[in-house]
Amino acid sequence: MASKNLQTIRDEISLACASVLASYRQFCVEYQPHAQLILPESFKLFPLLSLALQKSPAFRANQALDVRVAHIREGKGCGVAAWGRKLHPKCWRLDNLQSVAENSKYDHFTGHEIVRLSFEFFELSGVYLMHWSRELLCWIGPQTPPAVLQALFGVGDMDSIDTSQQRFPILQNALSQGLHALVQEIQREYHRRLSVRVIRSGYDPEEAFFRYMLVQDKFEPQVRGYQEYIRMLHHEVMRQSLD
Repeated sequence: MASKNLQTIRDEISLACASVLASYRQFCVEYQPHAQLILPESFKLFPLLSLALQKSPAFRANQALDVRVAHIREGKGCGVAAWGRKLHPKCWRLDNLQSVAENSKYDHFTGHEIVRLSFEFFELSGVYLMHWSRELLCWIGPQTPPAVLQALFGVGDMDSIDTSQQRFPILQNALSQGLHALVQEIQREYHRRLSVRVIRSGYDPEEAFFRYMLVQDKFEPQVRGYQEYIRMLHHEVMRQSLD
């Protein structure tokens, strides 16, 4: 791997993913519609995680070499579940807290609305919490209402938010209580106290890092978005199936 360029490594990851899916199609599926990419239930997230791996800091072109090496070493040293969470972090919307509903939009563990990792599914008036590694990244949309800022941070405008704080303030209202309940559930599940990084859209340079975590989006010319990646995989699976 050390002697290969990043694009070659990305291509090999994609080909390996397509090879697994082509083998499943060839040996495990009786009906094989050409217009459909067949994914078994246990492989539903396989293409997404394959794409997320290519977009991870370990294989990102704009990362310094020592940062890439550190992430590769970290990945080799952690378990599969932990590495999967790091590649594709979970993200919740905070300003629209609701009770558990029988809907795929909701995380039944916490009862909070979950969001796909594409900016297409973010609202500029929303506040979102992403659990990435040892941090909780809190992204605040540029059009977030003052009432929401007051309920979550105790201030009514973006300029007054203290981004150096590593904990959310404890306030006596439903939004704040729901936020702290969510944080406690996350920390209980992962047996770890997590620091908070507040990111104000249009204010803080850390927003670029947050956007890089939206792994379903296309942010480099050489790395596809999720829908484009699925189409490429489908084409490659069909090619391998016909060989």
